[in-house]
Amino acid sequence: MGLVVWTKLALELKLSPRSSGVGVSEDVIREAEASVGCTFSNGYRKFLRRYGSADLAFPVFGLSPCPALGTAWSVVEATRELRADQWPGTEDLYIVSDDGTGNPVGGKADGSFVLCAESHEVVPIGDFDEFLRRALTGEFLG
Repeated sequence: MGLVVWTKLALELKLSPRSSGVGVSEDVIREAEASVGCTFSNGYRKFLRRYGSADLAFPVFGLSPCPALGTAWSVVEATRELRADQWPGTEDLYIVSDDGTGNPVGGKADGSFVLCAESHEVVPIGDFDEFLRRALTGEFLG
């Protein structure tokens, strides 16, 4: 499934260049990881190196501005904001998106991704490739 997802992502962003940022270096990624106190998954690191951030059916926060996302593109800022707000379940996550209704999607140290519902429910999504598949199709994340 991974290759199909990444190919579809590349085609989608080629057709809509305002929908992604620009790729970033490993140094920028390591600095962001240190800033939020988390190690990003391999899939998310690959995404950051290639695209920086993106606006798909759901936003994918990252490390370089995406014109279509306006000012809400930073994984570091999203993570800090939700931790400061003490959003349930986000303490050990880095926040890469939301589900379209404001519920955050975050990555865990084990490489899995979850949706943190306002109801305090933590819903497993799978790995970053599965999150991307859902973000590309607009499939509800939970």
